[in-house]
Amino acid sequence: MTTARALRTLSLASALLFAHGIAGANAAALTGEQVLEQFNLVTFGNMQGGHDVEGRALIGGNLTGNSSSFFIKGNQAPASEFKALTVGGKISGGPTNVNNGGSLVVGGNVTRNVNMNGGGTAYVGGSVTGGANINGNKVVGQPVTVPNFAGVMNQLSDDLKVLTANATAQVSGNKATFNASGLGDTVVFNIADGSAFFSSIGEIAFNLGSADTVIINVGGRSMTMNENWLGGVGQSVADNIVWNFYDATTLAFGTEYFGAILATDAKVYQSNALNGSIVVKEIAQGRYGGTNYGGGEIHQYQFSGDLPGGGDSSTATSVPEPMALGLLGFGLIGLMLAHRRKQ
Repeated sequence: MTTARALRTLSLASALLFAHGIAGANAAALTGEQVLEQFNLVTFGNMQGGHDVEGRALIGGNLTGNSSSFFIKGNQAPASEFKALTVGGKISGGPTNVNNGGSLVVGGNVTRNVNMNGGGTAYVGGSVTGGANINGNKVVGQPVTVPNFAGVMNQLSDDLKVLTANATAQVSGNKATFNASGLGDTVVFNIADGSAFFSSIGEIAFNLGSADTVIINVGGRSMTMNENWLGGVGQSVADNIVWNFYDATTLAFGTEYFGAILATDAKVYQSNALNGSIVVKEIAQGRYGGTNYGGGEIHQYQFSGDLPGGGDSSTATSVPEPMALGLLGFGLIGLMLAHRRKQ
């Protein structure tokens, strides 16, 4: 084989491997509504472990801290092209458990043990180092692709916050009642100052009526939620509510909360279960506002309402990891050299 042909063969192989990396890591674009439907948790940054997740999860940064289990109710998860767990950075916390035959994508290195329970496969773009072990099927050192939903979810939050409110939360004593009855299929509440609102109440009640979509736009940067949900109402409405914390940078949940949480710029602390699709900047543990938040489960209540517009899917692109980009660059250089040699 001539040098030129060898370079062209290697270059094409690199390009094909790059393409396979994209296709193999679920490069589909989703609308904002579809993200809420298919994912139980999306973080654009890191997640500090200790928060078990029942459904599908995407962690854009690193997974650190204590042991966590994912895809706990994977047999009940909605259909999706995406893996049970995707980690854009490294896994240095753990051990990490991926259950119900779900698969794992990791963009960086794995330095703590991973258990693939049920026959799923771990695709690791980096290395398995530091004495770590992946218990189950694995493909290591091959290019992977990590989806990036930041653009589409930011756009969805912006679209929701400008909707005209057609209902008002009624506060009596320390109880806030969100009454959507008789207002149609989609009901919008607006809370301008979330910090003042949540600090003034201790109980939440809901009445959906015939509404299948309730959007609650909440302003303010930092908020602590310690409200009790009355009469078991939370579980009956969790699939229908979107809390849109459009300006929040820190949210602390001291009690169990219900509904999808859309807070794309917020670091979130929790001491109890969050029930719904969670889309945030970061999941953390530790002290905030004088309280220690030790973590809690994230329960699978995928959003089933109908959001106005739903979010444009054009920005929900997949971002290849640096290894894949390097292979592509090498392939292109090889093709250029082969072409010049042929001339």
